[in-house]
Amino acid sequence: MKRIFLCSLALGTLSSPLLAQPQENDKVPPSQIEVPRAAPIPTRLGEPKDYLENDVKAFIETLNSYKVWHGEKNPYVLNAKTGFFGMNEWVKWWRNQVNGPENYLKLTNTKTQNITPQNVATVAVSFKTGEYDQAEILRLQWNQQLKRWQVEPQKPGEYEYLSNAPLRWAAYMCAQEKGSLDNFYSTLSAENLKQCALGVLQFAQDFDQELAFAPQFWREAIFPYTRNEKIYLQPDNKQPYTFNYFLSGKTLGAIPTPENTVLFYEGENEKLNFRENGISTVCFMDGHISQVNAEQAKTLIWKL
Repeated sequence: MKRIFLCSLALGTLSSPLLAQPQENDKVPPSQIEVPRAAPIPTRLGEPKDYLENDVKAFIETLNSYKVWHGEKNPYVLNAKTGFFGMNEWVKWWRNQVNGPENYLKLTNTKTQNITPQNVATVAVSFKTGEYDQAEILRLQWNQQLKRWQVEPQKPGEYEYLSNAPLRWAAYMCAQEKGSLDNFYSTLSAENLKQCALGVLQFAQDFDQELAFAPQFWREAIFPYTRNEKIYLQPDNKQPYTFNYFLSGKTLGAIPTPENTVLFYEGENEKLNFRENGISTVCFMDGHISQVNAEQAKTLIWKL
């Protein structure tokens, strides 16, 4: 039986730097700050369908511009808000995710699937994120007053994460009211923990179904399977997730109720940290993720 206990590796730097934010408005009274405005578009006299591809491209271009996240609501998102839920936090994530402020999203192709008589369009959008090819389906409505197409903000599905559905997520967040930041972080955290759980299960498969690592070195143990240090940190406070140390050295078969047994959590010493919305993200031994409130936390299983 193969066995490994990691007990002396030094933990490398896990934090990732965020690109500096623009500083020109620092110390300037809000009343004197010139809020950037969307450039006017030429008068459009053609049919709405003639401008669909152009407006999809313009929507993507706005997402590559810091102006959208610093005071200007996105003109290509239906019912977009200004300062939707904490745009400074969102722009930090965006800059960190794209690893650069310019031309991260590059449109490669659009294919109109349907346009209704009411000028609601469904469009297949192909684009690149860095070096990766991606595709999403967007719904857009024609705004007769503005003479432009606007993306409908639809809440992404359960398996549509920021990494595989950035267009839908960006449009959705641009239309949210203040107070939605906690939900954003909970979604990010769930995505991180899913990958961590998969790494643990893959590790166990290679070591006779045993979690054969010291609890403080769980990150080093699963890194060969995840290859991503960013997922080990909570998205809002950049603190590492906590591994349930009662599981160290246990075999998968010795865990009677994996669906109720905590694997990773936000907090420490079997105590969850709750966001302002009263929710904490917890990963269970069977790999599923739950958003847990204080009452539900009382039923969690820690020890075997």
